Amino acid sequence: MKIAHVIVLAGLVSFAAPFALAQSTDEIRTQLLRPNGWAFDWSLSSTHKFDSNQTGQSGHGEILFQARGDAIVATIRSLPSSSSCERDVTISAGTVMFNGCIEPAIKLHFDSADHDFPFKGAGGLNDWRLKPK
Repeated sequence: MKIAHVIVLAGLVSFAAPFALAQSTDEIRTQLLRPNGWAFDWSLSSTHKFDSNQTGQSGHGEILFQARGDAIVATIRSLPSSSSCERDVTISAGTVMFNGCIEPAIKLHFDSADHDFPFKGAGGLNDWRLKPK
């Protein structure tokens, strides 16, 4: 009898896990597609070893995520230079991944409890954080 309960519970867990994952991805997608977009800050990551003259570098800008069919595209605008680019976005369990205009492989983690900066993470060189505009 105990074996039957374990099998049933294992089946329920394996059924519920993909559903929970889908909800998380849908929540991230909904958050990203804010009509007003996002303000972002970046700063040179403290985990990388660069010339000491480069420490303390930082910047900011705006990013707007838009749905285009099933795809999501990020329009990134760095300030004050106003340079901009568009990049494809990938959403997976708890994360958003895209290339910046210069920096590749930016991976942001979603934290619904953080209302100030719900998306935070890093690229190859910098730490990133996004706040709602």
